Amino acid sequence: MKKFTLFLLLGVFLWQSFAQVPQKFSYQAAIRNSEGIAIANKDVDIKISLRKLTTDGEIVYSENHLITTSPLGIVSLSVGAGNLLAGDFLQIPWNNEIFIQVDFRLADE
Repeated sequence: MKKFTLFLLLGVFLWQSFAQVPQKFSYQAAIRNSEGIAIANKDVDIKISLRKLTTDGEIVYSENHLITTSPLGIVSLSVGAGNLLAGDFLQIPWNNEIFIQVDFRLADE
């Protein structure tokens, strides 16, 4: 009975640990020009906005990243680890539908 209780408590503890709010999440994109050609090895300023309920809903979190594209025009970043513009990542209402809006511009333009 002691072992069963121990395993039950361990199971509840582990279940709770998986239910935590994420501290950040990965995002990857290919940056291309209007002709579809990769923008390689360029600095880009990327603004990430998380909107609540609809694509034009309230912005609950926003940040920006200055990042260099790869030779194939790929950028990889962690949402939640950029320069904060608005909101609090830990207060995002994940129980609602959340839409991500990504804006970018070449840093030298």
